Amino acid sequence: MAILLWLASQESITIMILKLIFFLKKLVMNKISLILIVCLISTPVYAYLGPGMGGGVIAAIIGFFAAIFLALWGILYYPIKRALKNRKSKKISENNKKNDT
Repeated sequence: MAILLWLASQESITIMILKLIFFLKKLVMNKISLILIVCLISTPVYAYLGPGMGGGVIAAIIGFFAAIFLALWGILYYPIKRALKNRKSKKISENNKKNDT
């Protein structure tokens, strides 16, 4: 921000905007040229990633999400279930006390 204020005090706004646009174009062109170089000048890789590797990755992803789901299930469901069970047993015991008297 301080650089922009300094630039604004030194030059007009249009010149500052033109310099910024030129800088961004130069940055984008450098990235595009790098991507083209990497894609066009590539050497062959002698490796095989078969279906076993893909299956392992899929199993790891499913296992990760299953672990998160089961952890949340254990943290949230069982205390709620226990509270509802205690509430139900209290109601039953109150009803039994009313019926006994």
